[in-house]
Amino acid sequence: MRKTLLFIEKGLLAQLYKTNISVYLESEVVLCNNYLDLIKQLENMEEFILIVAYYYVDHTDMIKEMPTLITEKGIKIPTIIVGESGQDTPNLTHIKESLNIPNILGASARVLNITAQMMAAYKVPEYYPIDIEFIYYLNKAPTSLFLNINNEYVLFASKDTSISDIAQDLKEEGVDKFYIKSLERLEIVGRITETLKEKLKQSSKLNSKFKAELIAEGFDYFLDHYVSPEAGQEIGKIANDCSRLMTDLVTESNDLNALFMAFRSNKDNYLYIHTMLGSYVASHIVRNVPWGNETHVDKIVMVFFFHDLYLAPLYAKYPEIRSEEDFNNNAELGRQEKHTVLNHARLAGELVSSIKKSPIGIDQLIRQHHGVSTGIGFADEYKDDVSPLAKIVIIAESFVEFYLSKRGENIQAPFDILSAVEYLNEKFKLNSYRKIIETLITLKI
Repeated sequence: MRKTLLFIEKGLLAQLYKTNISVYLESEVVLCNNYLDLIKQLENMEEFILIVAYYYVDHTDMIKEMPTLITEKGIKIPTIIVGESGQDTPNLTHIKESLNIPNILGASARVLNITAQMMAAYKVPEYYPIDIEFIYYLNKAPTSLFLNINNEYVLFASKDTSISDIAQDLKEEGVDKFYIKSLERLEIVGRITETLKEKLKQSSKLNSKFKAELIAEGFDYFLDHYVSPEAGQEIGKIANDCSRLMTDLVTESNDLNALFMAFRSNKDNYLYIHTMLGSYVASHIVRNVPWGNETHVDKIVMVFFFHDLYLAPLYAKYPEIRSEEDFNNNAELGRQEKHTVLNHARLAGELVSSIKKSPIGIDQLIRQHHGVSTGIGFADEYKDDVSPLAKIVIIAESFVEFYLSKRGENIQAPFDILSAVEYLNEKFKLNSYRKIIETLITLKI
């Protein structure tokens, strides 16, 4: 099958482009979201019939960069830049409206000489695959949905039935595709696209500053009320809402320093800033390990929202404390306070497991976020007896503590990412941790 190279940050918009291009143009889509990967893919440019690139990806202005690549690398592949206007050339087309999927498909079809009749006549199997990520954003099935189980297509949702919960369960089980009848593929993908475009438009109405303010308010309410049993489910809803906003914000943010300043201006609170930056760093790691996906991002953001909540009163009482190590070395802590410090991961894990519809497995990740499986105490040595996602939480936390310690020394000073990597490699000796640490080299500071 012919290939299209799609250069865009991961997320809902990427899924929209990928699915529409694959369905309407009958093209395999290769997705890359960093500039080095783009250059690497272009080394085999003969494999691709089309390039679709968002106008700004990975700190790269593609409106300026693509003409240079065409000149220097002799790229003759038809290329479409989406999201901003620019100067069209024989091999380069610009489309300003990023959500105008028909225009993007129309421009793609024109440069490839594909007609509507050709699209409708594509020979496809009886069932057509769609990425499971899509139903994560839908409330009801747009048509009958099937799973491929041992090469048999089994109905798992009828048209208009609720699919929110089952979609999450399927993703947790590692299912990456669902199937629809191929004769319906153009109509259904069109309907899904319109639904998701509305969601994208709604979320874009909130700017990053306002999202940060909402998260700060939700975080305060959460910390003030989490001990109240009767408020448990309401708090669970607030935690879910804030986690979704956090996922949006860490995805939109250009770099760690910008995020730090945004959170600091909203709430100069160590636990809050530590939680938010930890989410950003951990999300970066998840998106850069070979096995990571967006489901893991959603899960890990919620882990950070909950993981240290039992330490909140102690951070407020002892504002000089900046890490769990500081708690261990603080002679002022009373007996009950020391017990809370040692058991905070276990207590937070138990609280999360009592909240309905919390993602499967986050209680375990919270218990393991100090390198011990029980949630009691802190690891002296970091071993391989915790889950890979827990290792990401551990690394992200350690990185953020190092980052904030340097920011405390001089908030305006440049931050040296290599010194952070060196520090982490000294702290974590096992190869499984060091492979995770490697991903931090590309973290945007």
